[in-house]
Amino acid sequence: ALELIDFKNALEQFQNLVEKIIIQKTKKSSGLYTKDGDEIDYAKFCSTTRTLFGPAVKDQNIQAFFRKIMSNPDKRPEWPEIFGCFKGERDGMSSPSKENMVLLVSEKQQITHSVVKRKDVIKGIVKVPFLHLTITASQRGVLTVFNKQRKSFFSYCFYFHQDTAWITGCDYLPNLKYVVAVTESTIILWDYKSKESKSDGFVIKPMKNCLLCVCTVTVADNLPRDTILMGDDKGYVYLLTITSDDFIMKQSKAEKEPQFKVLDAESFDM
Repeated sequence: ALELIDFKNALEQFQNLVEKIIIQKTKKSSGLYTKDGDEIDYAKFCSTTRTLFGPAVKDQNIQAFFRKIMSNPDKRPEWPEIFGCFKGERDGMSSPSKENMVLLVSEKQQITHSVVKRKDVIKGIVKVPFLHLTITASQRGVLTVFNKQRKSFFSYCFYFHQDTAWITGCDYLPNLKYVVAVTESTIILWDYKSKESKSDGFVIKPMKNCLLCVCTVTVADNLPRDTILMGDDKGYVYLLTITSDDFIMKQSKAEKEPQFKVLDAESFDM
C-alpha cells in the first residue's frame, strides 16, 4: 500500500510537470512567455522524471515523450507512455478507457545456482508484506528470499541438495522466522537469517506419502511456534505444529559448520 501511495504521489508530480511545460510552450507560441529561472528544458524534464520514477523509465521514452509535448502541446501524450506503454487501437474499435489501462513496472532478477545445470521452474512464491520479503522455491531445490529495503532488492539463495525429490511448495513461519518448504518426501525448515552458513536448518523425514503443497496457519499469538498444513497425493491433509523446543538438539562437537539436522517425522504428532 505504501508503494502504491508513493507511485501516486510521483505520478501527480509528473503530471504537474507536464502541465507546466504545456503552459510554457503555449505562452512561447503566443509571444507572452518571459524567460526566467523556472524554465523547463529537456535536461530539467529528464532529471526530474528520473528522480520521480528511477530506473523504471528509459532514455528513449523520456525523449519521445518530451518531443510529443513540444511538437503538439494541445494533444498531450498519455502518462503510461513515459514507461513505454501505449494504448493500442483497432479499426472500428474505440480506444480503451482509463479504467481498462494496465501499467506494469517491474524489477527483474534471474534466480540461478551454479549447481543447478538443467532447466528449472518456480514451484512456489510467497509474499511476506510485514517484513518486505518475497520467497520463491524452484522445483530442483533452490530456495530464495528477496528482501526489499530502500527501493532495492537483495536476496539470500540456498540450494537444497540433500534430497533428490523435487520441491512442491513453500511458505513462511512468522513466529519462528523460518522458511518452510516441502519435497515429495521431506519437510525443509530453512533458517535464512543464519549468518554463519546458508545451509542451516532442519529436515523432517521420512513422510509416508508424496507431499504436494504446504501453507502456514495464521494464529494471533506471539508464542514461539507455528502451524502448517500439508496435502499429499493420497488426499490426506496434515496439521503440524512446530515449536522452538523441536529445534533444541545436541550438537556434535565434531561439527565445525552448521548444517541441516534431520528430525524423525515419527516424533511429530501429525
